[in-house]
Amino acid sequence: MKNSDFNRKFRERLLEKNPTKGDCAELLSDMLQIDKVSAYRRLSGRINFTAEEVARLASKFNISLDAILDEVYDDRQKSMRLEFWEHYGGLNVNMVVEENIAFFEDFVMRPDSEMGLAIDRVASIQAIHHEALFRFLFFKWGHYFTDLPEFRRFDTVTPPARSRTLFERYAELYTHIKYTFYIWDDKIMSNMAGDIKYFRGLGALCAQDVADIKEDMMRMLRKMEEAAAAGRYPATGNRFELYHSSLPIPGSHMYTSAGQAITYHLGAFVIRTLYTAQKDYVEEMKQSINRIKNGAILISGCAEKERMAFFADQRRIVESIDE
Repeated sequence: MKNSDFNRKFRERLLEKNPTKGDCAELLSDMLQIDKVSAYRRLSGRINFTAEEVARLASKFNISLDAILDEVYDDRQKSMRLEFWEHYGGLNVNMVVEENIAFFEDFVMRPDSEMGLAIDRVASIQAIHHEALFRFLFFKWGHYFTDLPEFRRFDTVTPPARSRTLFERYAELYTHIKYTFYIWDDKIMSNMAGDIKYFRGLGALCAQDVADIKEDMMRMLRKMEEAAAAGRYPATGNRFELYHSSLPIPGSHMYTSAGQAITYHLGAFVIRTLYTAQKDYVEEMKQSINRIKNGAILISGCAEKERMAFFADQRRIVESIDE
């Protein structure tokens, strides 16, 4: 798929939502904090939307990026990012997941394997060893993206066992990557707290559910703090860094790199993560993620004061959820 094809389809969807180009340009100017000339250039196709802009606009105007992918891909490409909830989409996902694991099993053997992530939400990969938290992420997706009755309440939801097993393997493979860094949006726990309060207000969560999820969030924070303090994954000794950013990070962005092989993944309220290996575009997005890292605050290794302050703030947010 060419990036220009995707941008063309995205522009069409955007103009369908906002048929008057002048009004649409004004909205874009306000939302993206760009001048109207730059907005018109994007709408006319003279320049492409960035991945961050696509994520923000798709969320605002309820544009299905999956539907666009289906149109521009002749041969449907698979994401290298596991999504256990796809079992509810009628797809033979176990086979897809196993293929992805095979990719990472080869990838992590490379001496220069590297992965960078910039995220504004707790990732499933971080929640897999925390039962209530993992279930909540599964429940939240199903509530928004399916009509199945079991997703109306948290206590009726159980992630598929096969998916859990495969995801645990995927989490293990992460620790074998030679260098990994995470950039957490400063509002990552606030976003999670907002989700929990919303579903509590709907009656989908009871007080005990909230308590269980909060406890798991605290455990996850402890594990992340320990890994950040060590600067390495305990099980493998591979380098691990954690940053936090005051710059908002819309969506979930990830790149993997080893030698000439490089991929970019974008998650933005879609069932299947957008994935591309187009070299020029991926290099650009890798540089963008690293620029965010350069402006973020390192809280790994010797950055003890910053790390303690950051995690103390996150714990206060979690503790305030049921207040």
